[in-house]
Amino acid sequence: MGTGAAPNPVPLTVNGRVHGGQQAVVGAQIQLYVAGDAGNASASSPLLNTTVLSGDDGGFSITGDYSCPSSTSQVYLVATQGNPGLGAGGNNPALAMMAPLGSCGNLSPTQFIWINEVTTVAAAYTLAPFSADITHIGSSATNYAGAGNTQSGLANAFLNAGLIVDTSTGNVPAALPSNLTTETGKIYALADAVAACINSAGASSPGCSALFTAATPSGGSAPTNTWDALMNIVKNPANNVAGVYGAIGSTPPFATTLTKAPNDWTLSLTVSGGGVATPTSLAVDSQGNVWVADYNGAVSAFSPQGTPLTGSPFGNTSILGEDFGLAVDPSDNVWVTVEQTPYHSNNTEGSLVRFYGASSGAQFGTSTVFSDNTINFPYAVAADSSGNIYIANNTVLASSGGTNAVRLDPATSTYTQLAGQGMVGGATALVPDGSDGTWITSTTDYSVTHINADGSLAAVVDCCGPTSAVALDTSGKVWMANSIDSSDSNDDADTGSVALLNADGSIVQDYITAGGITNPSGLVLDAAGDVWISNLHTKSGSGTRYETISELAGVPSGNAGTAISPSTGYGLDAQMLLPYGLAIDPSGNVWVSNKGGNDLVMFFGLAAPTKTPMPVTPTAP
Repeated sequence: MGTGAAPNPVPLTVNGRVHGGQQAVVGAQIQLYVAGDAGNASASSPLLNTTVLSGDDGGFSITGDYSCPSSTSQVYLVATQGNPGLGAGGNNPALAMMAPLGSCGNLSPTQFIWINEVTTVAAAYTLAPFSADITHIGSSATNYAGAGNTQSGLANAFLNAGLIVDTSTGNVPAALPSNLTTETGKIYALADAVAACINSAGASSPGCSALFTAATPSGGSAPTNTWDALMNIVKNPANNVAGVYGAIGSTPPFATTLTKAPNDWTLSLTVSGGGVATPTSLAVDSQGNVWVADYNGAVSAFSPQGTPLTGSPFGNTSILGEDFGLAVDPSDNVWVTVEQTPYHSNNTEGSLVRFYGASSGAQFGTSTVFSDNTINFPYAVAADSSGNIYIANNTVLASSGGTNAVRLDPATSTYTQLAGQGMVGGATALVPDGSDGTWITSTTDYSVTHINADGSLAAVVDCCGPTSAVALDTSGKVWMANSIDSSDSNDDADTGSVALLNADGSIVQDYITAGGITNPSGLVLDAAGDVWISNLHTKSGSGTRYETISELAGVPSGNAGTAISPSTGYGLDAQMLLPYGLAIDPSGNVWVSNKGGNDLVMFFGLAAPTKTPMPVTPTAP
């Protein structure tokens, strides 16, 4: 049989309507764009070859005017300018709205799309890490739609928009899956603020002036259209929060439940189900799935959109128990520390369990127990780029000859004891150094230790307080979170800090407490080098309290350690209780294990898209 002829593009009909609030927009210019694949915020390509304008009722129709470059091309509809009810000849040059559509191959011949403020807000939250302006939305080719060995950060961002808005109605989804909850009031409130500008004559009108003034970041330029205003708001969610809320008009078109300004403009998704209970550490695999260790003896797993994976939870209390640490290796295998199990060896307690991950086909979810007398009350686990596994033992028994750090080669089940001298126990975190050595923390002597591949000590740093997390950046510097300050023996106090060290262990900065840092538990870096911290608990104030996450500028910014998050941290409206660990996915979402709430919390598009499983140092996907 000879080679078949290439199929002709299938003409598709896409009908829709452009509305500003509840008002039809007449004469809006409609364009269908395919997102770029030459890097984050690369140029989008227009697909329509003819001019399409919205009619008297805001309606428009696209029939055979375009063809998709491929079925996996990520596409979105844009409406600019138009008359939002200003009378004959009226036009709003500041109007710029969007409807995120996603994979071109999923468009239906009978698709009906609303373009309004709510669809635009949804696109802004999910596509912010990939957007410079409305015609520059894109990702790297290796983070576009998941073909071959690439990741699907951009495709998942478009799918995530469907958790915020139903583009067939222009409203938040009538019913999300029962295990998911979003901040609906915040979505509609921000849409109301934008509507005051959309339903106006443009930048000089009171509605646009209030919005654009509130959406101007410190030291930045004022936006000139509604999309750019939203980009400023979602990328700077703590900037002039009350001013943005105050831009809502006297008769807002959407029924927000907010009666006052929120704490910030971050937007969260709360994820439950899948067996998640008392979640501790979490990590993201190459497909964007989120894996979480459940303290009481299970491992839960969720899709990038928060749907429990088939089989979740994995494992049971016969092999799992008191699970604090979890890591995903380069082959997508999931590793979990088990502090107490039936597995004992030479008076030691605990083990390591491996679950075959999403890339393993028929073996998916199958577990293997690794037990050895070098493992004793393992608390943390990490993987390097070669697939070696590093284990932090919280307790060391001198009688067994054990050490705090162990390197495991899973292929040969070879255990190599590290930290043969100097460590005294209480290890709670570690990170490989890329050369078969590791940085490991100690809560008993308030130190972090660098150990060479042969087990010799490279550096011991006494600083700041009990260290709860440690991470490396691309410059080789070391970031660590201290759950309390060394001068404070009360772990219920509002203390704790972050420190930055050079590769030789010398201190660059210590006692960083800006950005709402309080009793930090987890710490992770994104691909831009910014530092994200989960604040385990806050004791100040009275009555019900909620915790937050913090963001610090990283070394690449030139302002390392400077607070980006406000003094209260981000995410107070998400009402987290005891946020323990956190992870960044290829869409730029920040995932947090909400230990006290028995669920996960995901913040849409808050960070830089980051490759997963995360390498020793964070890189772009």
